[in-house]
Amino acid sequence: MIEKELTKKVKLLSGIYKLTKRKLIAVLLGFENFTIVEKKRIIKALDTELKRLTDKSDKWYQTNLKSAYKSGSYDVMDYLKRLGVKSVIYTKEDYDTIDQLVEASQKFTHEAISGIKRSSSRVLDELTAKRLQQIIAEDTVGSISLREIKGDLLDYLQKKGVKIKDSAGRNWELDSYAEMMARTDLMNSYNQGISNQILHRGGDLAYITSYAGCTCDICLAWEGKVVSITGKTLGYPSLDDAYADGMFHPNCRHNLRPYIEEFEEKETDPFADMYEVQMKGLESQGYNRKRMEMKI
Repeated sequence: MIEKELTKKVKLLSGIYKLTKRKLIAVLLGFENFTIVEKKRIIKALDTELKRLTDKSDKWYQTNLKSAYKSGSYDVMDYLKRLGVKSVIYTKEDYDTIDQLVEASQKFTHEAISGIKRSSSRVLDELTAKRLQQIIAEDTVGSISLREIKGDLLDYLQKKGVKIKDSAGRNWELDSYAEMMARTDLMNSYNQGISNQILHRGGDLAYITSYAGCTCDICLAWEGKVVSITGKTLGYPSLDDAYADGMFHPNCRHNLRPYIEEFEEKETDPFADMYEVQMKGLESQGYNRKRMEMKI
């Protein structure tokens, strides 16, 4: 997948989350009187924004993960065409795979988005409780002022903001989370498209690409390694082993390419074809190949 295309799609989802973050903060800052009635109004407004975010995220995943999967399928053809392959194979299982990828990504996102509502509701509950305490003790010394409660809300937003929690319990800014998820899920779908196209052709081996500037020790240990997609080819680690070791982690830029043994062995010497052409040319002029090679 071209990095420019990947970045464009990632920024699209990140922008949706960034806009939602601004809207959520505006909704929370509209909490003025800290009454139960007002809390219900704020939560309803939060629900509206989060529902809009969920719908837009679902649509993004549906469109772009399908596109990434197909990109992987078509990009792999540059390698498979040396075997005489002329077209991409698509079966019901491919479409089922795409649906499964989309469903899994949407599920994780829904869970993370629901966490925003839970954390916001907790804050609103705390501030409403303080306001009720103030009303009860409004004639006593040391009562909590409305301004102080408002200050607590501002302090919370400044220190913690509106964040999203991932499955590992880490807190993310909304746009950063969206960028991480988008890049990771796009590459996962892209690699799945590659893997399945290799399997369609009766293959099972793929190698992990490398790229300049990679600093991840796990990735560097796996770069260039040949893996068995199904785990059934003896003598090679499985693709599942790579995943279990932490390869293809969030924001990982590595992908898979078909490993075709007879071609790869030939291509280990980039000058092999040129050498063969030159030798045949000299032979046609009457030179003895064995003697020439002995001198070399």
